Formats: sequence, C-alpha cells, structure tokens
Amino acid sequence: PLSDGTYIARLQARIGNETLFTQSQLTASNGHITLAPPAKIRYRDIQFTIKEIPDITYISSGGQAIKLDVFTPANDTETSRAFAVIIHGGAFVSGTRKQGIIRDMAKQLARRGYVAFAIDYRLSTAQIGGDIFKVPLADVYRIRDEAISAYQWIQANSSTYGVNRDKGVMIGFSAGGITALNASYNSPIHPKAIISASGTIMYPTTDNPRPGSYVPYTILTHGPADKVGDSQLTLNLHNYLTPRNLTHT
Repeated sequence: PLSDGTYIARLQARIGNETLFTQSQLTASNGHITLAPPAKIRYRDIQFTIKEIPDITYISSGGQAIKLDVFTPANDTETSRAFAVIIHGGAFVSGTRKQGIIRDMAKQLARRGYVAFAIDYRLSTAQIGGDIFKVPLADVYRIRDEAISAYQWIQANSSTYGVNRDKGVMIGFSAGGITALNASYNSPIHPKAIISASGTIMYPTTDNPRPGSYVPYTILTHGPADKVGDSQLTLNLHNYLTPRNLTHT
C-alpha cells in the first residue's frame, strides 16, 4: 500500500503545475486524503462578529448635532484596517443612517474586516414634490461638505477606531451616491474608491463639480426604473470618464 505522503504527492502531481492547495492544507490517514478549509481572506470572507458603537457626533450643522454609527469587527487585533463611509439616500430631504439598507451594508462590511461608518447629514427643508432636482444646490453642496467632514473626522480619529486613514471608501445610495461622488471628486479627501448606487454628479448644472485631477476608482450602478434620479446622468458620467481613461465600472 502507498504511504499517506505518497497519496498526497500523487494528488498534487495530478493537479499539474497549478497549486490549488498547499502541503499544509492536505492531511492523509490510511489512504484517505482530507483537504483543510482554506484560510479566510480579510475584506472578502465573512469571519467576524460585529461591535456597534452608535450615536457619535462628528459635526454640528445648523445647530444640530450630526451623528454617525460605527460598525467594527469584534475581537479583531488588526489596527490598520480599511474603512467605509456609508451615506443614505432620500432625495436630500428624508432618510437616516438607521435605514435597513445602510445598516445591512455596514454589517456586511464589518463581518469581512472593514470598519464601517454610517453617517447622517442635515436634511434639506426644501419642498421638492418628489423632484430631486428642485433641491437647492446650496443644500447639495452643504451635504457634500458634511460628508467630507465625516471622512476627515474618521481620519483624525483613526487610532481610536483602528483604521488606516489612507484606505477609505465612500459608498452612497441615491442622494447618498450623489454626495459620495461630489465629496470625492475635486475634494480635499482622497478615498481609494467610490460606490454610487442610483446616484450621479447632478448634470447638467454648470457649477457642479466634475472629476478633477484625482479620481478614485468609481463603481456606478443605476437603471431606468429609478423614477427619482435620472439614470441618463449616470451614463453621462460614464461617458465623461471613459475617454479620459479614468478607471470605473
């Protein structure tokens, strides 16, 4: 009979030159080979429970305390983790960081090793009748600046929350996606990436920021079923980025 080591060697030889698993992952006993589960990879695989730190004020705006919630991997010894800022939607006039989709996103990221910050901003009081383009640009820019302040607050408190100040991502939904883009292009902050779901830079207004010298990796998702935002504007942004070889999806 072949030895256990020979069984493993033959199995590896049949795989060819590509190493699918290492010697340490394979064990054999009485001719039966066992493949140990692969090591989990941070930021890809779920591997942590969550510690939530709610209701932290990061800025005062218009006499209001504007707050965020922190979702961090529990029992994690890493002290230089990537972080994500998650911004809710609501056409700039409604919504909160407590929305289910925001909390779910934050939890999924924390389970994979990110530190996630779900942020609020001071809502516009404009009466828009469901038309996001009636929100005053002054409010859009103020909310952009509040998101920038949140990012900078996280950087200033990086040691407290065990994050790498240079490894941030901005994520937003609808108005939050617009804010994530506005806060990241032509901005004092330089996140590594932006994910904007159903949000875009609000063309065709001429005084809105367009991508400048620094453009993070940008992921845009939008579709024609969105009756609040305009998916054509997301396509316009795609068409702006593409000929300039600015990396996006």
